[in-house]
Amino acid sequence: MTEQHPLDFDALTKGDTIQRSTIEDIYKPEKESEFRLACLRLAGRIESERRDLLVRHDGDCLRIMTDAEADQVLNTRVVRAVSSLKRQAQRRPRIDRSGFTDEMRRDADSRDRLAVGLAITTRKQLAKFERDHLLSKTAVAAQAIEHPKADA
Repeated sequence: MTEQHPLDFDALTKGDTIQRSTIEDIYKPEKESEFRLACLRLAGRIESERRDLLVRHDGDCLRIMTDAEADQVLNTRVVRAVSSLKRQAQRRPRIDRSGFTDEMRRDADSRDRLAVGLAITTRKQLAKFERDHLLSKTAVAAQAIEHPKADA
């Protein structure tokens, strides 16, 4: 028999906010670090129970994002992840491999190539997406200028 969760997942809608007091009532955190962990647990639980919802930690509460919010937040996270991947690939050459065995050195070199390849590929894909998105927005704007809608 599964335990009933005190939060009604079916009642949640995009744009809802789950206040700190609700999170504290459910998880009873004693320290701020436990509260942050409770937020992560609840956000994960909501997203696993309701695949149509995306959640973000917003100060002292959890926010069920609207589709427009989710688009912006996730885009920002993708850009940050790609930048992080690039930084990590750039940091790999700092590893002193003088104490490595031949096998360890080959493995590290392979990981270097993988990290650089992933960084380059993801940055190219992101740039292509942004360029295509900008071109499509420009085309829509140009079409609107060429063919303005008649006033009703």
